[in-house]
Amino acid sequence: MRAYLRLFGGVRLDAGDATGGIGLSGPAVQKKRLALLALLSTTPTRRLSRDKAIAFLWPDSDAERGRHQLASAVYELRKALGEDAIMSTSDDLELNPAVLSSDVAEFESALTRGDRERAIELYAGPFLDGFFVPDAPELEHWIDAERKRLGQAYARALEELAEERTAQRDLLGAVASWRKLAAHDLYNSRVALKLVRALDAAGDRVAALQHVRVHTTLLREELGVEPDPDFSRLAEQLRQAPASARPKDVRHVPTAAANASEAGAVEPARPLSTIALAHSAAIDRSPSWRRRAPALAAAIAVVAIIMVVASRVGWWTNLGANVAGFASGSSHLPIVVMMDSPHPSRVYDDEVIQLSGTNADLLNDLLRDLPIQRVKEAAGPGWHRHEEIRRLDPDLVVMHLSAFCQQECEPNRVKLREFIEYLADTRTQFLIYSRMQPDSLRESFRAMLGDLPQRFPKLPPRLHLFALIEHGTPHWKDPATAAALKLRVKELLSLR
Repeated sequence: MRAYLRLFGGVRLDAGDATGGIGLSGPAVQKKRLALLALLSTTPTRRLSRDKAIAFLWPDSDAERGRHQLASAVYELRKALGEDAIMSTSDDLELNPAVLSSDVAEFESALTRGDRERAIELYAGPFLDGFFVPDAPELEHWIDAERKRLGQAYARALEELAEERTAQRDLLGAVASWRKLAAHDLYNSRVALKLVRALDAAGDRVAALQHVRVHTTLLREELGVEPDPDFSRLAEQLRQAPASARPKDVRHVPTAAANASEAGAVEPARPLSTIALAHSAAIDRSPSWRRRAPALAAAIAVVAIIMVVASRVGWWTNLGANVAGFASGSSHLPIVVMMDSPHPSRVYDDEVIQLSGTNADLLNDLLRDLPIQRVKEAAGPGWHRHEEIRRLDPDLVVMHLSAFCQQECEPNRVKLREFIEYLADTRTQFLIYSRMQPDSLRESFRAMLGDLPQRFPKLPPRLHLFALIEHGTPHWKDPATAAALKLRVKELLSLR
C-alpha cells in the first residue's frame, strides 16, 4: 500500500500518492500517531530513536509505559499502512519512503535540485498548522522550529524566483511571486517595497498604490508603527509621478502563477488551515484554542486580516482584491463565514472527530473551489467575537443551528439569536443547517428567533434553513448532501 502524508497547512494521511488519495480514518490518525509520522518523515534520515520519540510524545510516562505506548502507536500505523511502513533498526524506528512519502520530503527534495516552482507549489500553508498535542511541550517546540525553518525556506524560494523572473523581464511572473511572499510575510516592508516596485514596473500603478495603503494600514493598525522610510519615499514618488503604460518589452513567461495573475484569478486560500479572522485575535489564542479548533487551518490568513483592516479605515470598497495574494484587477469576492460548535458530539463524521475538527473544517474543504473568501470560526458558549464579524461584513454565514448552545441546547438558544441580532441590520445572509426533520427545524428556528423578525423586517428574507436529511445522508461526506449545500451557497451568492 502506498500512502501520502500532507503536513503543510495542517495534517492529513491519505491512502494513495500526491496526485490524489482517500483520507484515512480510525486509530492510525490519532494525533500522537500522526505526530510520530511527522517526526519520522521530517528528519533527514527518516530515522528516530525510540527514546527520543517517547520524549517528544509521552514525556510524563515512565520508561516502561512510554515504550508500551510507542509500541501501540507503531502497531496501529503498521496495521493501517503495512508492516513494512515503519522499520525497526536496532533501537531506532525508520520510515520506509517507498511506502509513505510526504509533501515536506518532496518540498525539500525540490529545493535541493533547484526546482523552486515545485517547492512553492507544495507549500500549502505553515507546517502542521493548527495541529496541537496536549502535554507534549518538546513536540510543540519542535513543531514551532520546523514551521519557522520551512517557512523561511519557502520565503527564500519565492524571493529567488521573483528576482529570477525580474531578470528575465517576466514582470507578471515576478509580481505573482512577490505577492505570495508579501502574503507570507505581511509586515516585512522590504518585501512590500519589492512588490510595489514590481507592480509599477509591470504598468499597474493602481495596484501598486493600493498595496502601499494595505501595507501602511497593516503596520499602523496592527503593530502601531510607521513604514520603513524607503517604502514611504517610494509611495510618495508613485503618487506624484505620471502613470506609465505597461512596458512593451515585457517578456511573458507562461508560468502558472503568472497566468493566474494575468487572468485575474485568486490564489487558493490556505488549507487552513484554516482562516483566522484577525491577526490580533489569532496571536492571543492559547493552546486551549488550538485544542478546540485544530486542523483549523492556517493560523493567520492574509486575506481575512486585510479585510478587517480595510473595513476599519473605510476603504474596503476600493480595496477590491488587490491585497496581498490577490491578482490585480480581480473583483471583490463574497466573504463566507463558516461557524460551528467545537463540541465533538455535534460533529457527524468519525474521521473529523478523530482529528478534533468541526463541521466548519469540512465546509471549508467543500467550498474551497468556489470564488469566495472563506473564514472559519469555532463558536461556542464563550464565543464573543461579534464585533470582528460585523466589521468583516460577510456576505453569507453558514452555521449549525446549535453553534452557540450550552451543553444543553434548549430552551432558547439565546447566544445564536444574539449573534444574528448583531448582523440583523446588515446585508449578511444566513444559511442555518441541522440534521433535524424540516418541520422540526423550522419550528425550532422560529421559536429561537423570538421577536427579531418584527424588530428587523428586512431580516427574514435573509434567513435560510437547510435540513441535511432532505438531501441525502446527513453529513458532509455524503456526495449528494455536499453537492446540495454547495449549490445552495452558489444560489445565495449568485455564483455561476
